[in-house]
Amino acid sequence: MTKLIIGADHGGVTLKRDVCEWLSTFATIVDVGTHTSESVDYPLIAQRVTTACLHHACQGIVICGTGIGVSIQANRQAGIRAAVLYSDYVALMARQHNDANVVCLGARTTTLAESKRYLSIWLHATFEGGRHARRVAALG
Repeated sequence: MTKLIIGADHGGVTLKRDVCEWLSTFATIVDVGTHTSESVDYPLIAQRVTTACLHHACQGIVICGTGIGVSIQANRQAGIRAAVLYSDYVALMARQHNDANVVCLGARTTTLAESKRYLSIWLHATFEGGRHARRVAALG
């Protein structure tokens, strides 16, 4: 069973809960918070997710209002390739060409149905390697 680390700030807590409910039907979910609508800084949540992903050698999902803030923080961690998902095509390319191991969603910009679709595409796609492997390796 696939293992996924997931976290969200206060702006994404409701979407995280709904996504976790869906994901738990086919994946093992490790939820690193937050669990309430009380304000929490998104960099802290992104750090929790990326640290756990690297420690457990698994993929992660981070949610904030737009997905932008958590993606900026996630990409500061060596070994993390985070992508904001906002379309089917981007979800596919995030995996096939960029080998994204963390994806970011915007709770204020993405519906639950869109989130499920994007995550399903990303989870079922595979990294193409080849010329993309050289480019991903150059990311550091």
